[in-house]
Formats: sequence, structure tokens, C-alpha cells
Amino acid sequence: MPIKIDTQQIHRSLTTFSDRHKVRLAGKPRAAAALIQLVHHRQHMFAVVYRHHVARIFKLMFLNALRYARKEGASIGKWDLDTAVGFLTLDDEALLAQDAVASAAARDLLGRLRDRRMFKRALEISVRRSRKTTMQRIKAEDGVKLAEEIAAKAGVPPHLVALDPVTSRSYKEAHEMRIIQDEEPRRLGDLMNVKRDGDLLRGFLERPLLCCPKEHVKKVQEAARKHFGLKPTREFEDRSR
Repeated sequence: MPIKIDTQQIHRSLTTFSDRHKVRLAGKPRAAAALIQLVHHRQHMFAVVYRHHVARIFKLMFLNALRYARKEGASIGKWDLDTAVGFLTLDDEALLAQDAVASAAARDLLGRLRDRRMFKRALEISVRRSRKTTMQRIKAEDGVKLAEEIAAKAGVPPHLVALDPVTSRSYKEAHEMRIIQDEEPRRLGDLMNVKRDGDLLRGFLERPLLCCPKEHVKKVQEAARKHFGLKPTREFEDRSR
């Protein structure tokens, strides 16, 4: 079912108030329901769209292609990756330009994206069920380096393994939204428990994801389990099925 939010009502109800010598926006009472709905649906979009495993895998593959292209050739077709303009003007046409890429790894990744031969999930590490030291290590270390180490242990080319580490989201922006109540601007976070609602989704949104081509899933999964010292039945989930 499509998400419908009365943005016109929100726009019409916006007003200003003074906060420590700064002018800030707030919604009038009639827009309270729409603003609360906006926050809920924003969290929903992160859970089902922005942090969906397919979106994450596409991002990882494309970033890897850019990294290898820049490292070995500094360009994808007409896009010069050594310049800000080159990066900012990249679009879907870049996926069709893999023949003009010097890096064999980047050509392979762009070809897989173009032909929809997407990587598969090898595993997702449970934030709530894993050891604290495991999550601290993943947060602290470079995801690219960790992926390369796992690829080496699995005997898989490094460009074919990608890791999306845990990404913590802040709910401060939603908490600080203001609604006028009894002629006073009230924080939305005081009217609804933004943090609690966000924490309900945190276990789904902040799961480190390791992916690779389907034919390498089992090898990569086993190598990652040993690399992090994970227990097969508790700290990670087999996503190869």
C-alpha cells in the first residue's frame, strides 16, 4: 500500500519561533498527526528500502567498482574519477561503459550489475546476539580491509567479497522536531518515544552484511565465521538459502 502523508498540511502549518536567538521552524497543532506520521514512515523507509539487503549489495558492488577503477585506471568511460566533477556526474550510463574501464575487477563488477548478476548474502551478523568485541572490531576496522582478509582466507578474488559494516543511525533530528502545543514549541521526542521506536528497528537496520557471488557463498561464510570467531548457531545467520 502506498505511503501517503499530507505534506501540504505540514507546509501550511509551519511557523517560526525563537530559540536562543535563532529562528527555527515548528508545526502548528493541526499538523501534529502528519508530522508524527512522517517520522514513523521515515523509519519505515530505512527498514524496508534504504537498508534492504539488495540496496546494500548494489551499493557495495558499485563502490567496489569505483574503487578498483580509480585505483587501476582513474576513469570509467568518459568519467574522470580523479576529479570531483567526474564523481558528481556519474549516472546509470556508467554501468554500460565497463568496456572502457582499465581495471578488470571494475569491468567484472559493472558487468554483473548491468546483467543483474548480483552478489548474494553470505551472512548477516546479529548485533543483539553477537559478542560485543566482535561488533567493536567491525566498527573500528576498515570494511574494505576486512573483506579482503576474508576473501584471502576463502581463496576468492578480493573484488568478489564485500562487507557493509554496522551503521548507527541518530534519531536526534526527529527528536528535535517541534510542534506548537499550548502556544509553546514542544519537542516531538517528548510527545512520542522516537528513540524507543527506532530501537525496535535497530536490530534489523544495523546488521553487518557480507556478500559475494552465489558460487562462493559457502567458502566465504566459513572463512568469515573463523575470522571473527563466530558461533555458527548463535552469532551469525546463514543467508545463503
